[in-house]
Formats: sequence, structure tokens, C-alpha cells
Amino acid sequence: MNFKNLNSLSAPRVKALFGLLPTRLAELLFVVLPELERRRTARLESRADRKRKLVANDGRPRVVTPVHKVLMTLIYLRHNVQHEVVGALFRFSADTAENAFHEGMPVLRDCFPAEKWDAEKTWRKGDPTWTPEDVDQVIIDSFESPVRRPSLPEQQTRLYSGKKKRHRGHQKSGGGFLFGENTSQDWHSPEGRSLP
Repeated sequence: MNFKNLNSLSAPRVKALFGLLPTRLAELLFVVLPELERRRTARLESRADRKRKLVANDGRPRVVTPVHKVLMTLIYLRHNVQHEVVGALFRFSADTAENAFHEGMPVLRDCFPAEKWDAEKTWRKGDPTWTPEDVDQVIIDSFESPVRRPSLPEQQTRLYSGKKKRHRGHQKSGGGFLFGENTSQDWHSPEGRSLP
């Protein structure tokens, strides 16, 4: 995909590919491209093994431009496909697409901060654990899924389902919370609706 192809795409097609209308995509590129180039230059100048001064546009011309890096990152974020697919769209390798993602993602995160990125913070052991206060009961659901035949006889008899004629594993999951008084007749959802 090159810029001639990009200019020939309709606005809905550009939005389907990148998640942004063409005007918003142009604004994003206007903000991100100088920052991406500035960070690349700073990274190259501060390399420990540099023997000579960095000169702009010196050496072999770059095949992967900053625009390619940003567009590959946007496609990866929008569609969550493998880097090989993203690279094939731009006629690059999977490694090139992955390197572009790791270079472009921090720039996008810093230029356009959002609460979404705060969700990536991991829980630490020192943080307090969640304790329910107003929750009376938790709905627990269970389901079966096929498992390989266990080697121990007691596990075989415990996991075998005569009805399904297979070995099945039982999993439990917490579904939702019921709020209300401790009587079974008066259960309410968090929105205040009565539950059956």
C-alpha cells in the first residue's frame, strides 16, 4: 500500500482500515510524525557505539518511512491481526511491521493520552484487595469442556461423562452480583430493576 492507493480510497474505506476519517488521520499524522522523527534522531544520536556525527539524510534511504510506521500501527490496533498480515499490506516483512509497532505505539500513547492506557497498569501485591460491601450473593455458573483422557483411573472415573461418552472437565465462573436484602423474594439488579 502506497500513498497513491491511500488517496484513491473512499472515506468509509479509510475509516474501516485505520479507524479514523481521512481528516482525523491527517491531523494525527501531523502531530505524530514530527515526534516520531525526533525520537528516532535522539535515539540514533545517543547510541553508545556511534563513531561519527549523525547527519540527516545521510546513508542509504529508508524504505520504511515514519508514515508507514504510523499506518501499520493503526491497522494493527484497529484489527488486531498478526504482524505478518500488516506487513503484507504494505509489502514489508512481519519483523518490520512488529518493529514499526514497537516504535510507533509509545509515540501514539504519549501524543494522545487516554484513560484506556491506564487500564494496562498491573496490580501490585501491596495494593488492597477488593472486598464486597453491598453484595449479598454471587451467581456462579458452571460448564463442561472436553479434556484429554487422564492416565490415572480415579481421574478417569471422576471426569468421564456417561451421557456424553467423553471425558469432560468442569469449570466454574462467577457471573454477576445480586444486590438487595437477604430475602430471596426481593432481589434487584445494580440498576434497580427487580430480578426474577
